[in-house]
Amino acid sequence: MTVSPDRTLIFSPNWLGDAVMSLPALEALHAAHPEEELWVLTRRQNSGIYEYVPFLRGVIELPSGEPAGATRSARAPSGAVRIPRPAKASLPRRIAQSLWSYSATVKDLRQHRFQHAFLFPNSFRSALLVFLGGARRRVGYATDGRSALLTDAIPCMEEIRRLHMTAYYANVVESAGITMPQPLPAPQLRVTREQALRAKELLGRVRRPLWGLNPGAAYGGAKRWPADRFAGLAAELVSASGGSVVVFGGGSERDTARQVVSRLPAGRFVDLCGRTSLAELVAAIADCDVFITNDSGPMHVAQAVGTPLVAIFGPTDLATTGPSGGKFKIVRKEGSCPQSPCLRRACPTDHRCMTAIAVEEVARESLRMLGQRPESSRQ
Repeated sequence: MTVSPDRTLIFSPNWLGDAVMSLPALEALHAAHPEEELWVLTRRQNSGIYEYVPFLRGVIELPSGEPAGATRSARAPSGAVRIPRPAKASLPRRIAQSLWSYSATVKDLRQHRFQHAFLFPNSFRSALLVFLGGARRRVGYATDGRSALLTDAIPCMEEIRRLHMTAYYANVVESAGITMPQPLPAPQLRVTREQALRAKELLGRVRRPLWGLNPGAAYGGAKRWPADRFAGLAAELVSASGGSVVVFGGGSERDTARQVVSRLPAGRFVDLCGRTSLAELVAAIADCDVFITNDSGPMHVAQAVGTPLVAIFGPTDLATTGPSGGKFKIVRKEGSCPQSPCLRRACPTDHRCMTAIAVEEVARESLRMLGQRPESSRQ
């Protein structure tokens, strides 16, 4: 009789950047138990990145709609501005809502018979889902009143909350006895030759060097360098290098993309805003020579695929969400605002932490980064 391998479930973080930052923890799980089947449970909009993690056995998608709890509900540093949230429903009502929304997912989880589950979201709902799904061992942080649903409830002290997100997720698997390499490796997404060729078809014939620009960012406008600055940057880079620009973003950012490329001649830019799946986005970022972005999910994708990176930071905290490896340069105006990093969604004053950053400074650092990518790494 053939004995089936153990199955381990990883409940992925809700946000794209966080999901990428959790990849070193997945790598460690696979390295420790290569014979086990690793599965990921993720929001549908993030599932595309797992096409680039070859050791995964499979992906289970959560229903579209409300995420399974805010990943950072217990992560705001001391002194940070906490965004008010609606009052929580009573515990019985929350359980009933979870059962109704995720009944099909619970059934799917039970059919897979997972022996272990590692929960990266901090929410009650994520723990209830895995508990009802039948995983024997359930490991996660003791947050949101869910300790009784976990077999291994990890205390989430202040020093844990201040960790970089890669270390924050690594601590979950370390608490279950998995050894993490030190220092922690950077996240890695592996682009195959076939995936790279699909990206080239998407981009078409463009002059090199290819500058990737990502003017958007989730979690509010405070993280965004102004669109007119990105437009000036695009014009400066094309003029200085003779190359082309590709603009990335979601469908809601098409007006921003048009503004960014407004100063460029025809044939020297590609607008991919709202025109790619997440899997296509990953491969297209991997084909760029340099990627310039706000603090965002695509920033972490660029790091994970090895594209030299220039990241523009203002109100967010480098210590917890900044790039953690690879070739990158942070552009930030230290001391421009006494409240930075404030973690606000919208700036209540003059947005000086971002507007103080000049086009010339970002262009200079971007041109310096151009030489950081070996020719052999260009597909």
